[in-house]
Order: sequence, then C-alpha cells, then structure tokens
Amino acid sequence: MTQGLESPFLFVTCQAGMEAVLKEELARIQPELRAAFSRPGLVTFKDSRSRSFRPDFELQSAFAHTYGLSCLQCRSESPLTEVIEAILSLQKRWEKPLRLHVGERLPYVPDEEPLGYPAARELRLSRYEQQLRLALSEAVFPQTEA
Repeated sequence: MTQGLESPFLFVTCQAGMEAVLKEELARIQPELRAAFSRPGLVTFKDSRSRSFRPDFELQSAFAHTYGLSCLQCRSESPLTEVIEAILSLQKRWEKPLRLHVGERLPYVPDEEPLGYPAARELRLSRYEQQLRLALSEAVFPQTEA
C-alpha cells in the first residue's frame, strides 16, 4: 500500500549559495511551497495549504539538484539501531527501495568552521551512511542508483 507514505516536508538540494534563488523560483512557479528550513545546499518546504507531499509529487525547478519527501529527522544522539528501525518502517509502507540521503545541520557558518572541520565532517557522514547502507541493503537503493 504505497498510498500511506507521505510527509508534510519536502527536501530540495541545490548548489550551496543558491538557496535564495531556489526559493524565489519556487515562489513564482509553485507558490504553494513555503520554505521551512534552510542551510547551504538544502532547503525544506511545507505546502501552504497544509497538504502532505506524496512520492509522486513533481517539483518544477531549474535550480534543484534532487528532491524528495523528508520523512525522517535524526539527531546526532539517535542510536543507529533506532534510525535503522525507522527507515525499515518507512520502507515497509512504501514497499519499494528508498533513496537514502544523509546530511547534517551545519554548526558553523561556511568558511568560519575550525581548521580541518569540513574534511572531518565529510568522513563522519560517509561512515554513518556506509553503516546505514550496510544494515539496509535491501531497503534502500545502492548509492550509485540514488
């Protein structure tokens, strides 16, 4: 029953620094979308009509790199097993492999982070995503297909 998978939030990735342009474009083309959260390279949107997004939603944007339902927010202290269980629960409702996108909120303004932070952040995210993909091999598309 794929009809059960929906979310009040849509995530959209774009080139870092183009968030305002993306928001302006969508305000013109799809005015029902309202920006909810933003960080470099990522903007989440809500529907101003209080409608949920479904997997068949089509975003009309020249500036978006990728988009999808924002179904799960994890905190850094969330145990990996809880995250895996939550993703498996989503996948059962969707009945198809999911596309996994792993990111984090940036604690520093770009170019003001401590020396070595960007590389350490990328390594941490890469390891976390590898752990998830290993545990969820049947529930998510391989990285090359996402």
